Amino acid sequence: MQPSLAGIYTIGTTKLGDPRNYPTIQDAVDDLYRKGVTGAVEYELTDAAYSVGNAGGSSPALDLTARIIGVDATNTITFKPSLARSINKGSIVVTLNSGNGVGILFGQNATPSNPFTVQFEFPTDPQWANTPGFIRFDGGAQKSLVFELNATTPFRAPFYLGDGSHDIAVKNSIIRNAASATPSYASSLPSINFVNNTFSYQADVRSGSVTYSAGIVSRQKLPLGRDGNNSERLDTIPGSNNAFVNNEISGFGYGIVSMGIGMAIKSNVYQGFYTKGSQISGNMITNVRTAGIFTGYEDGAVISGNRIYNVGIQATGGTNVDAAGIVAGGVNRYNNTNLKIRGNEISAWWATCGRAVSVLSRYATRSHRSRPAATRTSRTFRKPRRSPTMRSGEFAANRRRRTCRRSICSRSAAQRSRGGIRSSRRL
Repeated sequence: MQPSLAGIYTIGTTKLGDPRNYPTIQDAVDDLYRKGVTGAVEYELTDAAYSVGNAGGSSPALDLTARIIGVDATNTITFKPSLARSINKGSIVVTLNSGNGVGILFGQNATPSNPFTVQFEFPTDPQWANTPGFIRFDGGAQKSLVFELNATTPFRAPFYLGDGSHDIAVKNSIIRNAASATPSYASSLPSINFVNNTFSYQADVRSGSVTYSAGIVSRQKLPLGRDGNNSERLDTIPGSNNAFVNNEISGFGYGIVSMGIGMAIKSNVYQGFYTKGSQISGNMITNVRTAGIFTGYEDGAVISGNRIYNVGIQATGGTNVDAAGIVAGGVNRYNNTNLKIRGNEISAWWATCGRAVSVLSRYATRSHRSRPAATRTSRTFRKPRRSPTMRSGEFAANRRRRTCRRSICSRSAAQRSRGGIRSSRRL
């Protein structure tokens, strides 16, 4: 009988031989599943570099899905830099080697890849497949943690919050591709279809290579289980209270993508299973193909204080590219409710043909709260006195109409010569 975990542990080679030290991140996570916790657990990373996962396999680099015994709002799990490493920015590089494009995976899972999960002891009991949440990755004030995804797949997500993910936090971290990995700027988001009174969810990867990539993905769906029919009777759990704060993200199709379940039929009644209470704040997102942030089927999300720049063809190449700073719904029928979008700085975005907008909001049930301030080449927009219902095709900020000429959306010959539209606003 071994005691459960509680308190501070270290991970790395600096303290080899110490009974509260683990040589690798995977060793620490294996013990977490084996023993569970009886108190809050903090893992301090002491080395300059770590490598986890197998780029030649089919699993995520690090699997944190399913139940970890004892974890709750009090008994949280935190990965952070050691005091010595926390002084400098980017002092710890964690390479996530993934064969399926997913770096660190959270959420409900009937078939987790970690062999020490309690789910394998009770495979027919759905409660053990649920995630306890309350897992945090925090690089500290200096952003000492760097997460680099080493993958060759078009679909990529260094952090992926799957079904039922709640109370997960990714903070103060630098998220990018590994130097040896060619960036993927794929940006085709999956849709939700309703056929024969059944909701079906497109896979992240469709038709071989039709897919998307993002530094952080939060995507919840109706559970399928092992056989695709949810024979285990897994719980339908919407995402909630996830926080993506003060990160630096670059080199993907999107910076952050958050998509809830949406509508579902439960007990023969249509019910909403929107992701609730997401916080996307203070992030710096750059060099992305389509948008800095996308949200769909979110309720009460706060998108604030983000700086988004270098979006579109000028930064990433490509053709037939729409570009936006923030997209709230409007793609594949996604919608949102009670969004609060405020204090974001968006600049330098280029599109070839279609749209080049700062904030695109469609199918929203309420207007966004924004506090824009004028910057160069921008206008000041007043906050509306009321929050009227937004109709399909309306934007939370002003939309400049553009025409498509010779595959370049533009308003002047000077802008065409720069390869698209460039603007700067604070929203």
